[in-house]
Amino acid sequence: MKSIFLFFVAVLALANNAAVAQEPTKLSPAKSAPSTSELEAKFIATFTNATLTGRACSMKDGQLGPDKEDTYTVVSIAKTSGDNWTITARISRDGNSFDVPLPIKVQWAGDAPVLIIENLAFGGQRTYSARVLVYDNAYAGTWSAGDHGGLVNGVITHAAK
Repeated sequence: MKSIFLFFVAVLALANNAAVAQEPTKLSPAKSAPSTSELEAKFIATFTNATLTGRACSMKDGQLGPDKEDTYTVVSIAKTSGDNWTITARISRDGNSFDVPLPIKVQWAGDAPVLIIENLAFGGQRTYSARVLVYDNAYAGTWSAGDHGGLVNGVITHAAK
């Protein structure tokens, strides 16, 4: 779970705001693509005071490991400049909790942000790379850390106000 948590914290650390307009289908009426500011506002709302709860499994040599329950806490996300954002994740260890700001980037697949991490050094031992797609308060993705990697998926919720 520790490596999966570190992966997702890293994943939540990359963002690029180049929106790609979706082509209307013949089955749905044409609608205009959301503006960049609308996409970013929704992205910020999705990752502010959010809990990501789901499953993760390892993957090595083309073989999937068993699913494990996984939970991540995100305090906030803020655009810093251009494609760059900072996500603040809450990490709990040994009864202590602390917030960690992490740099991230995102690219857009229509109205869905794809969080991208490339060789992010974390913990001084490994680098992590990842791709995680977020859509309709759900996420799914893949990560790698050298000789192994894995898959993650789950839902995003917010505490009742």
